[in-house]
Amino acid sequence: MSLKRKLSTVYFVITVLFFLIFSGYLVFINSNKLKEESYEKLTSYTESIKQQYQLQLASYDQAVTNLLSDKEFLLDLRTLSYLDTKEENVLALERSYLRITEKISNYSNLADFYRVNVITSKNDFLTNDIKLSSQRETAIEKVEALLQTADYNNGVFLVPNFQDVWGNSGQYLFAYMRKVIYPNGEYVYLQVEDYQEKLSELLSLNSDSQMSFYILDQKHKLVAYSEDGNLGQLQHYLQSPRDKSFEGSLAHQVFLENGQQIVAFQDLSAVNSTILSTSFYLILLSVLLLTLLFLIFRNRVSKLLNPLEDLKAEMENLNITTLPHNSEITSDEDEITALSDSYNQLKNRLNLAIENELIAQRKQFEANMEVLQAQVNPHFIYNIMNIVAYKGLEYEDQDTVEIAQGITEMLRYTTSNIEKNSTFESEFAHVENYLLLMKKRYQEYLTYVIQLPTCFNEVLIPKLVLQIFVENSIKYGFESGQEKVNLSITVKSASDADWRIEISDNGPGINSEKQHYLEKKIQEIDKALKQGDSLERLEFEIGGLGIVNTYARLRLFYGPSFHLTIETKEIGTKIVLWKGS
Repeated sequence: MSLKRKLSTVYFVITVLFFLIFSGYLVFINSNKLKEESYEKLTSYTESIKQQYQLQLASYDQAVTNLLSDKEFLLDLRTLSYLDTKEENVLALERSYLRITEKISNYSNLADFYRVNVITSKNDFLTNDIKLSSQRETAIEKVEALLQTADYNNGVFLVPNFQDVWGNSGQYLFAYMRKVIYPNGEYVYLQVEDYQEKLSELLSLNSDSQMSFYILDQKHKLVAYSEDGNLGQLQHYLQSPRDKSFEGSLAHQVFLENGQQIVAFQDLSAVNSTILSTSFYLILLSVLLLTLLFLIFRNRVSKLLNPLEDLKAEMENLNITTLPHNSEITSDEDEITALSDSYNQLKNRLNLAIENELIAQRKQFEANMEVLQAQVNPHFIYNIMNIVAYKGLEYEDQDTVEIAQGITEMLRYTTSNIEKNSTFESEFAHVENYLLLMKKRYQEYLTYVIQLPTCFNEVLIPKLVLQIFVENSIKYGFESGQEKVNLSITVKSASDADWRIEISDNGPGINSEKQHYLEKKIQEIDKALKQGDSLERLEFEIGGLGIVNTYARLRLFYGPSFHLTIETKEIGTKIVLWKGS
């Protein structure tokens, strides 16, 4: 069967399948779009209710916070908690009662709360409602009973939907409570009460009867719900909560910072009827589009076949010898030309990848050979030093043993190729090993102190950056005719730095001309790095392993937060290396 006939047959089958799939897809897309729009609307209403509810709670919290921020109010509460009802305390207690009542009345009137109450563990009950009589006998018992149904979070008790326990109004209320505990064991509750119907009105913010909203506490107990709410549907939802779709409705839930959540539902019956009415028009449109596609396909299929056959033949004959040569397939169709160009680009990338792989393998081989060659001499010296150490042991020459072992450790540290960088602990151990060797030479004429707090042990540092400063101190100290050289190497923390390394000696110091030269070179390094010069060029211009080179290595490693300062006095030099925080 020819390719053209195959394509016609395949296209006929695909057209039928595509018609079914495309029609179903359009219906699906339309359905999802309408559902998404409805869900976005439900989400928007839910977020609006969430904000209103949080503002309501914030107003209660603000009232309580303002009261607790009032020093005079706190002093009066303390008076109630610490003074008993003896005759000599009556006047002070009555004054505190009066001031507390006055303040909570002011806050209640300003914020339009139903009632603001203060209840102490001594059964004192103070409120802005002057119609209420004293509740001293049962005040704390009533509060404790309310707390049995309260939702607690971060020091706040929320008590929903309870009948007024302080008066005979029969109103159903919502309470916001906080507890203040004193060192003597006494405590005080601050309670803001408001109408429960305020929450119901809040949840009825949406006039669409197809939406219902519920506020639940952390234990999934109902705090409030809208008038058209379906509690049966809510119970089923809480058994297996999921977003968007639930039992023929859209569902959405949001969580508040206090652990409570708002659950919202919207009935999908109206949405489904809209989906059915629009599906017919979408299917009709899909038939027209598929017919147009069929005509276009018949018109263009013949123009596509010949270049595709040529391209297929070239792909089948592709091998390593033809890979570097580009295909010369041409066509009047942009798509075929683009396909041919893409095929040529693919061949070029594949050819380049093979060449790069060969180059990488050769360079890897060369690098491995260099590593093997670099390891020959150090291993030879290790063996010689071990022989010297064994001879020292044989002749009981402890100094020889220590010197040989010290040199071996220094060689092992300096020639290791596993890690280019080290830690403070390893670098300071290397410097101490070096100083021990120098101590063998200079005896009591060389003293040193190394202080490295353990908290800095794992800080990373390039290898062999501290030894140069120690070598300079010893070299120039003894060359200047100084009888003794004292060295101090310490690591400290500072308010303006992550760490500071201070290297001090009692030598003759650095003359001003050389110090100026070093500082100039350091500035040149900073400038070069800021301008983006390469590492290879920078190292070529510096050369050597001196202080300038060491600064360049540290500056490249730590970045612009690293600094080096030189402090010269009449006696001694201090080098400070530090990394800013």
